[in-house]
Amino acid sequence: MSTECQATGLDTADIERLRQALDQADDRLHETTLGGFQVRGRDEHGRLLLCHGAGAGHDSVFLTRLRQRLAAGIQVVAVEFGYMARIRREGRRRPPPKSIRW
Repeated sequence: MSTECQATGLDTADIERLRQALDQADDRLHETTLGGFQVRGRDEHGRLLLCHGAGAGHDSVFLTRLRQRLAAGIQVVAVEFGYMARIRREGRRRPPPKSIRW
């Protein structure tokens, strides 16, 4: 496993998936071992990582509109944490996990 993969927790296929998504910027949901992400807009003027809160995912009206408006000038990478991806897949609300201590 490369140092890049170890530092991020992503496997090699996830890293490649992320690179391709950044180039395509097609706003599709991409799954990784850690959760999902969506990329919208081009990185001509910058890139913003946008994370959801514990109460709503990226499919909320507010975050959807925010992502659309920001993407008019910068590339927006919407990161979906693993617990929220699980909620989306199972269709059941759950609290976020407790913090992990290293």
